[in-house]
This record gives sequence, structure tokens and C-alpha cells, in this order.
Amino acid sequence: MIGGLYNIDTEEMGFRKAFAFHYTANYKNWDLKAQYSSYSMSPKKGVDENGNSLSRDFVSMGAYGANYNVASKGETFLISLAYDIPINKGILDNIRIYNDFSMLHKRIEGYNNSYQNVSGVLVTTGPIYTYIDYALGKNHAWLGNEWNESFASGDPSGKWNARFNINMGYYF
Repeated sequence: MIGGLYNIDTEEMGFRKAFAFHYTANYKNWDLKAQYSSYSMSPKKGVDENGNSLSRDFVSMGAYGANYNVASKGETFLISLAYDIPINKGILDNIRIYNDFSMLHKRIEGYNNSYQNVSGVLVTTGPIYTYIDYALGKNHAWLGNEWNESFASGDPSGKWNARFNINMGYYF
């Protein structure tokens, strides 16, 4: 992927590029997924309202009504392993046990990597999917105490944070 990177503050167009490799393997009830991606975002040089140079080491993004910073260069490594237990009795169709691990390697000197590991169970009953999982994160905005800088500079003494999650969805 290649394209422009519009800076809303400077009203200038920078450049971005990314690529990824994916692998999926299935054997009997086992499911393995792996991915590597690399990205680079190069915003145009600019200055803030006080005339100070803006950093090009991160870009600001937004989610859930709030902004957060992301390292402008990095790589992601992901691996997921799952095992399906087909039930098909009564209302219970399938149970999937899974573990998903990912790492964001920030390619900016002095920045600290981000990690996520999610272990859980997916219970399928017809169109209802229920995820019950335990998520761990280090220098991770959604799984930690720091929102703004977790995916940018991170915290060199960052600790692992955990979250227990139950998510139920009706798919039609």
C-alpha cells in the first residue's frame, strides 16, 4: 500500500507505505495464523502555533472520540493458534479455544515496543457468538494506564496490564 498522508494541522500532504505477509494453516481442528507487516508514515515537516518544529517520529490518530500517537515507523508480528471442539448438540454448536499474540516493534530510536496477548474461548450457539477472554498488554493504549503515548514512545518501565472481557454478538 502506498498513498498520501494528510496533516490536518499543517494542511500538507506527506507519504505513507506499508506491506504485509499472511499465512494460514488448518489441520484437523487446529487453526494457525501468522502475519508480518511493515509500515512507514512520513508527514510533511511543519511547525505548531508557537513556531516549534513538529515531531515526525509519530502521527496522531483517533479512536473512541480521543486522539493517540503512533510511532511513524514500525513492524507488527502476529501469531494465533486455535483449537475447535465441535459440539453440535442442543443449542451449542462449537467451542474454540484460542491464543493470539502480537507485537508492535517501533523503528524509532528510544521508543519502547508494544505487546498484546489474548487467551480465551469462543462459544457458538447458532447466530450468537460469545467471546470470553483474558487480555494482557504492555505499552498498549487499550490495555494500560497510558492512552496517548503507548503506541508511540511507550514507557521503558511499562508493566503488563490485564483485562477480563466478555463480548456477545448476534450475527445475521
